Amino acid sequence: VGIGGDPINGLKHIDVMKMFNDDPETDAVVMIGEIGGPDEANAAYWIKENMKKP
Repeated sequence: VGIGGDPINGLKHIDVMKMFNDDPETDAVVMIGEIGGPDEANAAYWIKENMKKP
């Protein structure tokens, strides 16, 4: 899933992580983000507290 840094964004990182976390077909998730964005930091906190997959 590509989430750009354009002024108009669709899904947030957390939205996508929730979808993967709830999907029984997903075994693991790799997230790569750019430095300095609050969306990546917010997703990291959510992942630490809620993600059940590696």
